[in-house]
Amino acid sequence: MRVRTVRTDDGARLHVDITGDPDGAVTVVFAHGWTLRAQSWTPVLRSLRSLAHDEDVGGTRFVRYDQRGHGQSTWGNTSPVTVDRLGEDLYAVLEAVAPTGPVVLAGMSMGGMTVMALAAAHPSYIQERVTGVVLVSTAAGGLADRHPRRGRFAHLARNLPAPLLAVGQRYPGGIDRARRLLPPKYRIHQRQLQRVGFGPAAPASAVRACAEMIHATPARTIVDLYPALLAYDNRSQLIALAGAQVAVVVGRNDVLTPVRHSRELADSIPSATLHVEPDTGHMLMMERPHVVAAPIRKMVYGTVKT
Repeated sequence: MRVRTVRTDDGARLHVDITGDPDGAVTVVFAHGWTLRAQSWTPVLRSLRSLAHDEDVGGTRFVRYDQRGHGQSTWGNTSPVTVDRLGEDLYAVLEAVAPTGPVVLAGMSMGGMTVMALAAAHPSYIQERVTGVVLVSTAAGGLADRHPRRGRFAHLARNLPAPLLAVGQRYPGGIDRARRLLPPKYRIHQRQLQRVGFGPAAPASAVRACAEMIHATPARTIVDLYPALLAYDNRSQLIALAGAQVAVVVGRNDVLTPVRHSRELADSIPSATLHVEPDTGHMLMMERPHVVAAPIRKMVYGTVKT
């Protein structure tokens, strides 16, 4: 594995992991979700490992990076951070580590929004360089909209009290110390996460790994990005993705970005297909990584044939 640090124009340092064939003909770039990190894509990478040195495709490079404020990446000087800013971060990563050749983009949840923000700001890049896009458990907007079928947790997340947000923003260190009282090793922690993020039969190892990533994410990251995700609305600019092959993938039991958001994406992008995976939740790429890997693999092979 090769490690790079990409510096953005506002001073953030983004931690980037590069694996696979360093001279691969195709580059696959992964953008992770809110409160996660680059390693959340590890199960999907395992499903794609045969592509790394596949002579039929000329080899494949895999690029993962920690979004700002997550993992080993820093914040930079932008405040408040918006999803559009995250799109520019992704563009900086692409320019630094994949300056030439075809690209396949995969984004999960906030990472999917990041990909859509990139497309809206740099449509020519999508047309000239991006051959495929996989959007996993995500939405182009409307996360704050009222909807009668949303669950109790989703209702709470949508209406998180402003005073609670203010406390988190003013005293992030205190919130982090309080969170240490309930580490991921406790079953109650994992049970609650499974109810929110996974399907009923999710592997315990996947739930534990996800819990550890979320627990390691600073409170500042959680509370500062929360309003940006609720405010994000890119639904009028999805045509920017029309030039690429697009696969929209979602878990049937996803309560954070319910299936209706994925249907809206698929209906709005002429080149999009939709797959709804039964008995799975928001963390689909950790729960059933082969389901997410399948369209990525298809796009890599399709890139070589075009």
